[in-house]
Amino acid sequence: KRQKLLLYIKNNYQLIEGDKLTENTNINTLSAYNHVKMWQKALETELGQGAFFVEDSITLFDNWKCIIQEFINNKNPKVVKFIAKPERFFDNSDDIKFFDCWGPFGMKGYYLSTDVIKHCVNYFKNNTLNKPFELELANILQKFYKEIYSSFPKIGL
Repeated sequence: KRQKLLLYIKNNYQLIEGDKLTENTNINTLSAYNHVKMWQKALETELGQGAFFVEDSITLFDNWKCIIQEFINNKNPKVVKFIAKPERFFDNSDDIKFFDCWGPFGMKGYYLSTDVIKHCVNYFKNNTLNKPFELELANILQKFYKEIYSSFPKIGL
């Protein structure tokens, strides 16, 4: 089963291995470097409207891609966070809903549109990391704050 799953992932997704944390590495700097590395790799491929980025420790629901793709096709968001604490309450239905959600980032999984990926890569090419990476990312994405969403219930754990 494991081999079948690994083959499926290899054939359907671009896997990018991040650099490993060592005793001499600053975790904040390493996190930023690894995310920028993923974004650059995404720009080298034919993205279409954007790309999904997930950590290997995330567990996504079976139909996550269909749910998010439908939302992207309908709303054309710049950013969709997969992991966020709901800031609002919805009705009691089990439907997944998307809500605008600007602020600190959950880095387990997210979607970025191509123009946001370019914006982020350019920012980190030209600027020094001055605060924790998640806060820095939230700050540089302020430009897109009206087009940043999260889902409720969460798409993954």
